[in-house]
This record gives sequence, structure tokens and C-alpha cells, in this order.
Amino acid sequence: MRIKYKDNGYILCFLLCFILSYLVLLKSDYFPADFLPYTEIYDGTYGEINNIEPAFLYLTRLFHYLNFPYIFFAMLVCALCLSWKIKYARKIIKDSYIYLFLYVYVSFYVFLHEMTQLRIAIAVTMCYVSVYYYFYKNCIKHALPWMVLAILFHYSALLLFMSLFIYSYRRLLIVIIGFVICMSFLNVYADTIALYLPNEKIVNYLYSISSSLDNRNDLAIFNLNNIIFLSIFILIFYLSRYIKLNDNEAKFIKYVQCSGILAFCIFFLASGVPVIAYRTAELLRIFYPMALVLILSHIKNNNMRYFIAVIIVILSGLMLFITLRAVSIVGQGL
Repeated sequence: MRIKYKDNGYILCFLLCFILSYLVLLKSDYFPADFLPYTEIYDGTYGEINNIEPAFLYLTRLFHYLNFPYIFFAMLVCALCLSWKIKYARKIIKDSYIYLFLYVYVSFYVFLHEMTQLRIAIAVTMCYVSVYYYFYKNCIKHALPWMVLAILFHYSALLLFMSLFIYSYRRLLIVIIGFVICMSFLNVYADTIALYLPNEKIVNYLYSISSSLDNRNDLAIFNLNNIIFLSIFILIFYLSRYIKLNDNEAKFIKYVQCSGILAFCIFFLASGVPVIAYRTAELLRIFYPMALVLILSHIKNNNMRYFIAVIIVILSGLMLFITLRAVSIVGQGL
């Protein structure tokens, strides 16, 4: 039986995912951020191992028990996470755009997640699956287990879970007002709340958030990273008004827009604590690559489509430069 061309292209895309995983071999020399902490987690010598999410601990203990080297484990995580994202992206965007999606995602997040922060890489992959079931299959009973599993791999996925319900500007306004009120509340009652939190890492985050309003850096939002994301948000917002989307696609794009606005608001309010501001905004923008390529695939005018594709490639190249620079710095926290 002859395999169709698009199936061949899909297989080639999978092969590219596994080829990209070989970049992990260069990690310790060229982009060493978080390399040492993850090797210590893997062999059980990490000083704060009790603060690591349980699902990731069980996974690393299994591979360590089977005597797999850490580098092999990291390569496998990288390849499988990328492959699963491709698998579910293919259910949402056209096959002819899957390579562009891979390029955009690699430029934005592969060096930050799959190559560096393995827990988040796994959690985000599960969030991609959850979003597919939630927005495209309208099946929360299938979306919920994937999101819960994502949280067990990285607690910050809880933010993505809560954001799934923010797909209208009215809900977004309520969330932003509530967030400001909660931060003011934390500023006053942080000591009391800390008594009921499960581990020291979360307590440290609590105190950082509670003091972020006082230490806010109003100019931090104008860095290159945010300027690029603002440009992408404008592209998504503007183009989505002039293309025809089905109900599920429109709901997903509106969710991406609301998450983008929320990311800017949280970044501004929490800019006094960069690790919180950047991580939160990064997670809320995790579906930008898929939204960009989805919108591009619906543009009918060839000249406009090619023009927007060039803009996307340029913006992605700039993000690749920023992320490579970020992960080349030793000593970034988990």
C-alpha cells in the first residue's frame, strides 16, 4: 500500500524532532542553564529534592533504576515532547503548515523547555493535549486528566488550567481585578498563608509575589522579549478579525488573546520579581506558535499570506536569539 505524501511529510517531521533531541549532547558546553540541578535530581542528590513535583520524581527514579544515563533520558524527553506537540498540532492546523509550526515552536520554547526545564516541557506537552480536547472536542472529561497530570509534573501548570476558562474579555477583566485584589491581600497576610503551604519553595514564591507590587519595575515591560510578544499579539488580534474561523477555532484564538493580555498585566504587576514575571508570562503565551500558524493557514490572499509568513519567520528568529542567550547563562533557577 502506497503511503500518501502528507504521511511521508508527517514521518519526516517526527524524525526532525528526534534529530533535534541530539542538541542535548551540546547542553553542558553551550547552554548549561539548569543542567547541573537536573542531573542531581536524576541521581537523587539534589538538595531540595522534596520540593520537586512527584510525577517527575517517579519518572526519573524509574529511568535511574533502569541505569539509563541522564543524557539519554533528557534526549528522550525532548524528542517525545516535541513529537506529541506535533501530533496534536497536526489535528488543529493544516499538514502543509506543520514544518512552520515546528520552526516557530523551536524558536520560542525548545531551548527554554525541552533542552533546559524538562518538567515544564512535559507539563506543557500535556497542556497541548488538554487544550485540544477542551477547545476542539468540547470534552472536559478528557481534558481534565491531562491537565491534572501536567500539574503533577510542574505546579505552575495550575495557572494554565485556570486560564482555560478565560476565553472572553468580560471574564478577563474579572480575573485581572481579582488578581490585583489578591496581590494586595497577599501583601498583608503572606505570613499567615505561608503556615498552610506544603513546601519551602512555594513559600518563597509566596513572599516574592507579596512583595512584587512594592518592588515593581515599570520599565521592565519594554524589553525586547515583551516587544516581540506584543507584536505577535497584535498580529493575532488583527488577523483574526479578517479570517473565517469555525466556532472551536474562534474560541481557541480568543483564549490565546485573553491569555496574552493577562500575561502582560501579570508581568507588569510582578516585574519586581523577574523569575515570577517571566515564568508566568511565558506559560500564558505557550500557545502563541499554534495560534500564529493556525491564523496564517486561513489567510486566502497569497501575497498577504507570504508577507505574514515572512514576519513570523523574522519574529521567531529574534526569539531564538533571545532564548539561546537566556539558556547560555549558568545558574538560572529551576
